[in-house]
Amino acid sequence: MSDQLWFPYAYRRRPIKKIGVILALKLLLDKTYPYHNYIFEPQSNNYLTHGDLWDYFYKRISSMRPMTFLPLTLELGSWHWIRKRPSQLLSYSGLFNPMSKHRLNLVLRRHILLIDFLVNATINVDEWMPDRATQKALTQAAMSQWYKR
Repeated sequence: MSDQLWFPYAYRRRPIKKIGVILALKLLLDKTYPYHNYIFEPQSNNYLTHGDLWDYFYKRISSMRPMTFLPLTLELGSWHWIRKRPSQLLSYSGLFNPMSKHRLNLVLRRHILLIDFLVNATINVDEWMPDRATQKALTQAAMSQWYKR
């Protein structure tokens, strides 16, 4: 129904090590675009899967280099194009993708601000990346927000 920004892990319900940095990025998005329509959460809150590409990259890169790598998945809510053409429900590809070209362009255009935000956040990472003390507090806040169980 709505667009979601997911972060690892998809194969387990435990958080990634940099969960405080993920929350810092979410808070920056909320501050920059307070009326955005994205649900920002771990993918494992929706379903678990094996063989997720971003889980593999995250584990591989974070074990090799002391850098921050934050893979995100943009999951598009299909209701936006299904409500305009309900017959798409009868097609497997139509359920997950807009069938008409103008509808696809419309859906993609809706995410230009998000892409611009992520590019600028990457370029200006030193401006919003939390220090160790702040990251510890953000980790605790993220745990209570996303991993309450």
